[in-house]
Amino acid sequence: MLNDNIRRHRLSNGFTQKELAEKIGVSEYYVQLMEKGDKDNPSISVVSRMAVLFKTTIDELINQGGRK
Repeated sequence: MLNDNIRRHRLSNGFTQKELAEKIGVSEYYVQLMEKGDKDNPSISVVSRMAVLFKTTIDELINQGGRK
């Protein structure tokens, strides 16, 4: 699931939720919602920024466990 992949990538990159939020241009609360799965449809631009930051693809981040 996207929420698990976001959390896994964030932690493996050593980012706090606040740091991730700052790097992708959203609020810390937005990151919290995404990681909890309460934000079902983050915008493609947010997912794209995370994929670039995490050095992965959008497809891997969304569909395939976000493995590098």
